[in-house]
Amino acid sequence: MLAFLSSSDNDIFLITFPETFKSKVLKKDNRCLFAMDERANYIFENAIHWNYTTFEGRAFLIPNGSPLFLQVREAFIEKNPWEMAFFLREDLEMYHIKSDHLVCSGESA
Repeated sequence: MLAFLSSSDNDIFLITFPETFKSKVLKKDNRCLFAMDERANYIFENAIHWNYTTFEGRAFLIPNGSPLFLQVREAFIEKNPWEMAFFLREDLEMYHIKSDHLVCSGESA
């Protein structure tokens, strides 16, 4: 995976390329686990504590140029405007991971 966004509904959007191992595997079997780091809430003093939320879900390829693809790509650009050229690449693939189950919460006790 090269980049990801998440929603408040635990929907995850990730970007990769067709030649990557991850893309090839997801095309064969869309079931997946996704570990999302908690950098936005990261506190250095808690560095040794678990810092990931893990979801079980299914990944769906979003057709390049579709309204959803364009909307999510714009959100990626807004999040990282200095990476615009990367997000505009023609060979970019975007997957929507629909979360079926929360495996492990990144929230510390």
